[in-house]
Amino acid sequence: LTFERRRVHLIVQDDGAGFTPEEQPTAGRRSFGLVGMKERAELLGGSVEIQSSPGQGTRIAVTVAV
Repeated sequence: LTFERRRVHLIVQDDGAGFTPEEQPTAGRRSFGLVGMKERAELLGGSVEIQSSPGQGTRIAVTVAV
């Protein structure tokens, strides 16, 4: 978590199973966590960057204006 004069940056990273960010949830598996995160960041004038691939872990970076 990094605070700048006009922005806050949050980075969460793991070395877990990873996933393909472009894939939509399959039938019977509803998931809105990442979509909701992006929507809320955009409402605050920010952005979310997701880097992940199967077997390689995941890195999520959120930046919002303060």
